[in-house]
Amino acid sequence: MNEKQLIPKYDNRNSFYGKAIIKKEDNKVLLYSYNTLVAIYDHNNNTMTIKGWFSSTTARHINEFLQQYGFDELTTKEMEKSQLIEGC
Repeated sequence: MNEKQLIPKYDNRNSFYGKAIIKKEDNKVLLYSYNTLVAIYDHNNNTMTIKGWFSSTTARHINEFLQQYGFDELTTKEMEKSQLIEGC
């Protein structure tokens, strides 16, 4: 399993200071925020699964992850509903 920090490209922060980690597993990319799995991107289906809303900081991590994979940002209410999002 390949692991690296999520680097902000769309968020105005310079770093997430090691609190947002990306792990690659087969054809999926998993986002961990504070060691909790919060989102999964599936390359085969071009889908994103959001595991729910946890905190405002985790929401920033999820939105950064979404945007880096070509998805739109989500509001807190949208994140509260664990959902599958299909890409273009």
